[in-house]
Amino acid sequence: MNHIRLGVGLALAILLGGTGCVTLHDTKETRVALERWFLSRKRPPDANFSGMWNSTPWGPSYLQQTGPDVRGKIGTYRVRGIVEGRKAYLVFLRGERMEWSGVLDMPDLERLIGEVSRTIPFDPDNSRPLTLRRIYPK
Repeated sequence: MNHIRLGVGLALAILLGGTGCVTLHDTKETRVALERWFLSRKRPPDANFSGMWNSTPWGPSYLQQTGPDVRGKIGTYRVRGIVEGRKAYLVFLRGERMEWSGVLDMPDLERLIGEVSRTIPFDPDNSRPLTLRRIYPK
């Protein structure tokens, strides 16, 4: 449990304060909701999202996971997030602005399947599908 809280704290510091950024959705309410969304992740990771991925139309992507923390790039967006079980909970950043949030599931080692939303945090009622296929390592 402590490693989850440590990971969540690190991700929140990066997302909410570490960059000193002003975001597209940078309101106190958004920050509180995003913090709650990440802190609600209690289970440890059961999957490793690290690797090179590709998505049409998003493009080449890479993710690096350390414990529950995941970061990298999906298409032209930097991503940061938390892994719980076999799901990654992500925020997509362009420059320093949060523009998307998403949830990706790893049903097998070759695919990430989920949805992304323009709302922060993620709203499944306002989302579109996102699928990534593993390029490396195979």
